[in-house]
Amino acid sequence: MTATTPTASRLSLARLAASTVAALALALGALLAGVTASPAHAAGQVTISGQPAADAQSEIQVSGSGFQSVQGGFGGIYVLFGWVDDPNGGSWKPSAGGVTGEDYRYVYDDETNPVGYQLFAAFPGGSTSYAANGGEVAADGTWSGTLRIPGAVFQTYDRDQNATSVDCTTVQCGIITIGAHGVKNTNNESFTPLTFAGGAAAVAPQAEASAQQPQAAAPAAPAEQPGDAAPVATSAPVGTTTQSTAASQGLGSVGDALAWLVVLAPVLLLVGLTVVALAVGIGAYLAAKSLLLGVNPAALEKVRGQRERKALQEREKQRRKTAAVRLSQEQREARARRRLGAVGAQQALSQVPADPAPLENDKLVDFFAMDAPSPRHPSPLDDARDDARAAAGGEERDAPTLILSSAAGRREDAR
Repeated sequence: MTATTPTASRLSLARLAASTVAALALALGALLAGVTASPAHAAGQVTISGQPAADAQSEIQVSGSGFQSVQGGFGGIYVLFGWVDDPNGGSWKPSAGGVTGEDYRYVYDDETNPVGYQLFAAFPGGSTSYAANGGEVAADGTWSGTLRIPGAVFQTYDRDQNATSVDCTTVQCGIITIGAHGVKNTNNESFTPLTFAGGAAAVAPQAEASAQQPQAAAPAAPAEQPGDAAPVATSAPVGTTTQSTAASQGLGSVGDALAWLVVLAPVLLLVGLTVVALAVGIGAYLAAKSLLLGVNPAALEKVRGQRERKALQEREKQRRKTAAVRLSQEQREARARRRLGAVGAQQALSQVPADPAPLENDKLVDFFAMDAPSPRHPSPLDDARDDARAAAGGEERDAPTLILSSAAGRREDAR
């Protein structure tokens, strides 16, 4: 057994700490690069076909491309005609804290009897697709529909149901797209300017007119903080217009990246510190142990003896366990054999008849049933009985003849 020197332990600890810090730095760099460099989604574009009348109701054809479609997702996209206070920026967006009635206003429609002032393009397969009057958002992010424009002046409501009139000849109005049913999605939020037939673009921003009495209930949109930017007057070409929202989408992507960075930075820092602390603790323990074992040979021998005794104990424990298992198996087999023998004996006894019938012409039985023949030579006991009967009756008999074997005669001659 070779003991590790303190110098080698310190070098190993330094390498481990350096490798850990480098790995954490690479992971953080890759995460930040992926969050900041990759856009969340392509910018959506709205195309307007036709030019509405300023003093009467009219209809226009609107279509979109580059929007985000969520298969089976809840909600979809609202397509609205209205005004935003920051048409060139993104502060009016619901995902950025924009508030309906303050940062953006639009024409309301009657939910019970809609006339087409609003379009709802649902996500494919969503639970609210039954209410979509603007079709579905295709998988490639396209949609289309017909939108009714009430004219250059319309009435809208804020979150407190206070009515306000908006004059699109003095402020820039256009087509607004936002997430439907309260779902905030910066990828589907855009504003496309719109001009009216026979009218010039707005030349100066104007504040909202005096409030009027509310005439119909309006749906409330979720909001966080109102924006402070003033309306900006812009112009749009007559006829078909196309407005890209790439700049506004970029702001949302940067905000998401910063939010993820703020959330993940403390977590990664905590993980890095934990790994470094563990590395330092383990390295210090190994260094101290190697130092003690390297300086004191007796301690090294003691550790070696402890390991050997532990190995012997483990082997003995395993041997006893194996023997116990083998003995138990043999006992089970012996009991099984005894049970099988007892069952076989019972079956054999059950097959033997209780009173077997006598066999015909059984010579062996007849032989033992015969009377025993009289002996060919008289027995000395018979002679004694005869003498006793003769004495009792007064009869005289000859003396019995004693028959000796040849061996007995030779013994008599020898004497």
